[in-house]
Order: sequence, then structure tokens, then C-alpha cells
Amino acid sequence: MYEDERGAPVGGTEGRAFVVRVPAEADHDRAPELETALGVALEQQAERTVVDLSGTDFADSTLLHVLLAAQRAHRGQGRPMVVAGPFSRSVHRLFEVTGTAGFFDLAETAGAATCTGGPRDP
Repeated sequence: MYEDERGAPVGGTEGRAFVVRVPAEADHDRAPELETALGVALEQQAERTVVDLSGTDFADSTLLHVLLAAQRAHRGQGRPMVVAGPFSRSVHRLFEVTGTAGFFDLAETAGAATCTGGPRDP
């Protein structure tokens, strides 16, 4: 289970990764919950964190801010963080318009990120 009863993001271990699944709407209201889930991810013993955006239909700059902060925190601890799709039009556009896709390790799917251990170009 990766969402609580309110649809908030919750993480869990899958293989060698701790996966955080982001809900359908990743906006200002969900930011604190996502920040918490990504903080929990850093406390785990998994090899990497995977942020699964495959179910995220709406994303705004709040999601981007949370992801950028989490990426910095992960890198600061020497821990890989992979952002996985497939990405909705909204998420893809957010990365495209802001030019931030290159800051993240991206994978086509969460399965690819958890099983193979490496990012791929979406």
C-alpha cells in the first residue's frame, strides 16, 4: 500500500529500493506529506529511493520544489534518487518548461528503477 486513506504518499521497500508513490495530484496541499515520505526514504537501508510519478496526473511547481530539495538531500548523503514514470503530460511539461529534467536521474518506470538499479531516459 503506497497511499493512505486520504491519498497521501506513502513509501515502502521494493527489492533494493524504497519507493515513494506520488498521488494523482501533486500540489501545494500534498507537499508536506511528500516531503515527509521522502525524508523517511532517507532513513531506510535501501540502496536507492525511487519516486514513482506514474500515477501523477497533475503537478505544479510545488512538486518540483519538493523533488529538487529531496534530490539535494539524497546526493548530500551519497544516496541515489531516481524519478520514475511513465510521466503524464503535466509532469513531462513541468520538467520540460523548467529545464530541470537533467538534474534528476530518470527512469521509464518504477519497475525499471527498482529491478535494474539504473536510471533510463524516459
